Amino acid sequence: MSRLARWRRRLRIARLELRSRLVPLKAQWIQRSAARRSAPDELVVVCLVRNGEPRITDFLDYYLELGAQHIVLVDNASTDRTLETACRSADRVSVLSCTLDYRLYQIPIKMWLTSRFAGQGWCLVADIDEYFDYPESGRLDLASFLEYLNDHQYSGVVCQSVDLFSQEPPAEWPERGDELRSRCVWYDHSLLKRPDHLRSFSMNRVSNPAITPMTGGIKQVAFGVDRLLTKHVLIRRCRGARLNGPHHSRGARIADVSAALLHYPFDRGFRARCQEAVREGKYWENSREFRRALDVLETAGSLWTLRRPTARVLKSVDQLVDEGFLVA
Repeated sequence: MSRLARWRRRLRIARLELRSRLVPLKAQWIQRSAARRSAPDELVVVCLVRNGEPRITDFLDYYLELGAQHIVLVDNASTDRTLETACRSADRVSVLSCTLDYRLYQIPIKMWLTSRFAGQGWCLVADIDEYFDYPESGRLDLASFLEYLNDHQYSGVVCQSVDLFSQEPPAEWPERGDELRSRCVWYDHSLLKRPDHLRSFSMNRVSNPAITPMTGGIKQVAFGVDRLLTKHVLIRRCRGARLNGPHHSRGARIADVSAALLHYPFDRGFRARCQEAVREGKYWENSREFRRALDVLETAGSLWTLRRPTARVLKSVDQLVDEGFLVA
């Protein structure tokens, strides 16, 4: 990397850090959990959400059952009942509201969340449609997994997104979180790619060269979108790891095992979200990913589905290890 590129990167991160200092001044507490500061073998989940009412309950239930010590939700100007639904949850859930512009403050809000709530433990930055899982989770509980990471002095874990979908046409896609997880069991990795370089790998210390960045998935197959699947969003901040993007971290010692983010974007409201994203242009490259998806959805017939002959049913995260998508 050239000196100019390094300077630009440092300047970008400095701007994000500066904006993150404004977040606590604009964030409003709605429900404050009594959860104590997390210990080294505990997990805090933080999530920035907008209009997530159909998914909130299942999202919280999943992570509480997984063993998260604390969940922090920040609502970003929802127009549905996201806040009311979130506040019905257990005492391990904190809820805040912050109306700062998503385009400018998505990353700063998440940076502030990791610095404010991580404590001595691990912090997962998850979207409302993402469910964390890891190899051997059927027999190894979360505390034991985090203990393994701590014993080896790791401070970051690479998470690979798995886009899951149902075999029905869009008009019959599920509406709520529990339905999504029970019916969206298909994935398609036929067009996976492994880029030679990703800047977040160069900004961390990699323990296992077998763990590489990946792009592709069903959005490549169905919409022609070469989407980055790799995220560095499970970090232990007290050991120097820092979030600096929606997919990226810096200063982490990356573990020799990768994990999965089971991703469920294809619900009944997917088309409406694509239309909103295109209209507002608030996502990467003027919402290019959503524009491509909308083009396909608007020209597809009523019987069109995401399922192709190359699709497979996900029965266990461990099969992703057998396929080489995850590393353990």
